[in-house]
Amino acid sequence: MMGAVARKVVTQCLWLALWLWPIVIAVTLGVPTLVHRLGGDIGGIYAGASQGPRWFLFAMAIVVVAEGFAAHLALGVTRRNFLRQLVLGFLVVAPVYGALSVAVALVERWFFEASGWVSQTVYGQPPVPTDPWYLAVLDQSVLLAVFALSGLAVGAVYLRWGGWLGTLALPLTVGPVLMAATALQHVDSGDTTSVLNAENLPYAGGLAVALAVGVWFWAVARLSLRGAVARPARS
Repeated sequence: MMGAVARKVVTQCLWLALWLWPIVIAVTLGVPTLVHRLGGDIGGIYAGASQGPRWFLFAMAIVVVAEGFAAHLALGVTRRNFLRQLVLGFLVVAPVYGALSVAVALVERWFFEASGWVSQTVYGQPPVPTDPWYLAVLDQSVLLAVFALSGLAVGAVYLRWGGWLGTLALPLTVGPVLMAATALQHVDSGDTTSVLNAENLPYAGGLAVALAVGVWFWAVARLSLRGAVARPARS
């Protein structure tokens, strides 16, 4: 059942989506339009702009851990339930953002075709995959959830171990998102796919890798919050 913590996460993320996604759309369509009107030539930029919502959820997760931990413990919420509700909230938000991500990719493709421009990214790579749409939505949703879980892990580690160890742990609390982004087949392609030799990875295998990364972040967050001290807010 969705508790107050999860509802707050969902409400805040959906409310902030009302300005976040219009900005993403404006940048995705506005930058190529401006460049072409000035006589230049540029490919689609959504493969880069799609990073924005992912890091937004990542940052939101850090904030809700840092600001909500002590307050909710004071209200009688256990550490385990606090984390469970945060995970549930972001798992609800991720499919919404995932569907919007695929929708923006489709709009960008339509816009380029209607304008008679070459539908490729600024790096000469294929555009963000959108076929089949249901797998594209699934992969985008999973990756967004992984970013949010990474944020929970980062916030929990900083809360438990402090700034120095929290920073030193970033390769373990953030770095694995690269594995998830590389393994999933229906997210924006990049050079890491060939570098890590992931081109021939079966779809189910890639999905399993991404899910395993998410479980890793959850485990790190759970272990860290178990020993975290609820410090009173500074006046």
